[in-house]
Amino acid sequence: MPAINTVLTLADLPSPPSGKTGWPWTEETPLLPNKMPDGSECPKISIVTPNYNYGQFIEETIRSVLLQGYPNLEYIVIDGGSTDNSVEIIKKYEPWLTYWVSEPDKGQSHAINKGFVCCTGEIMAWLNSDDCFNERILYKIASIFIQKPETNLITCPVRRITSKGKEITITHTPSTIFKDIFYWSYYMPQAGVFFKKKILDKVGYLDESLQIQMDYDFWFRFAKKTDFLNYQEIAANIKIHPEAKTTSNKYQALSQKEALLVKLRYADEEIKNKILNELVLDRIAYNKLRNSFWIKVLIKLKLL
Repeated sequence: MPAINTVLTLADLPSPPSGKTGWPWTEETPLLPNKMPDGSECPKISIVTPNYNYGQFIEETIRSVLLQGYPNLEYIVIDGGSTDNSVEIIKKYEPWLTYWVSEPDKGQSHAINKGFVCCTGEIMAWLNSDDCFNERILYKIASIFIQKPETNLITCPVRRITSKGKEITITHTPSTIFKDIFYWSYYMPQAGVFFKKKILDKVGYLDESLQIQMDYDFWFRFAKKTDFLNYQEIAANIKIHPEAKTTSNKYQALSQKEALLVKLRYADEEIKNKILNELVLDRIAYNKLRNSFWIKVLIKLKLL
């Protein structure tokens, strides 16, 4: 992999598309120290971005990583053989990428794992191609890892926004207690999670059989191996749009199915029985509802 200058400014990168302003289009991270606050070298951070036909978003994602101003960055983009303008945009930033490829894959989990294999950094994360990091977050995260060397995984809040950039809400990690994870299908938005490579080597890569809840499964495995540290700094903006898998009606049933499979995979007998009992009660209630007169009328009228 090529060695690249990772301390980039707006002057180094291509000009933004017409009409794009603000971070990370016309604003950049102020010059950062080339060492950590304690005088040590900045640990290498590896970021992986998977992409498939998100050409409308990926340029903002790429710029939000490259313009971090972080002096020891490894950035890897794995494209699944996009048929839109994604590859054109990736090539535009090729000189500043550590590695990129565009070829058919087995889905998002497989793409991320392909990126993980290429990573050589001490700290790792993945950033989907419709999300973007906030300014200076990588330096702040690295500083926490240096200050608290026993820490293996850091979770941060994320801001959920519309595709036009309007804030919807801020999502915080509700808990880091292992049993609590069972009650949160989207337990930790991955754009706000950073972890050490040494802990990844212990828990293994993403489960490629999962299309939606691979990160949920990931956090269960991390929780069995290490404590999490909550850092109250908004790490990234996550776009909520019709094509997003986690919010699309198209993937809702699959998401629920995978969440249940993951829960049962890691549940002890007490929690497993509770989950199964709740499922039985839900099914009984659903069947009673479907047998009601008005539900039959709505179905007949094709309104349900």
